[in-house]
Amino acid sequence: MPRTALVLENAALRQQLTIYLRTQRRARLRASDRAFWLALRRLWPDWTRPLVIVRPETVIGWHRKGFRLFWRRRLAVRRPPPTIDALG
Repeated sequence: MPRTALVLENAALRQQLTIYLRTQRRARLRASDRAFWLALRRLWPDWTRPLVIVRPETVIGWHRKGFRLFWRRRLAVRRPPPTIDALG
């Protein structure tokens, strides 16, 4: 295993352990946790192997949701304010 892959796997396992130790019952993921997994997905081709807490489909869903939100905001049409018609 290349050293980079080993370091990324170690980071992924440590991050999951941090989430597990932070919660009592069910693991609750914060926005920073989601950002970590999205970044890991882009950097490491074998990112699904060490997953324990999160399913790969969930991470892919977060990624897609982020793109949808980005483009929704980017393409939002700015509407002019409504005009007041003179009462006649």
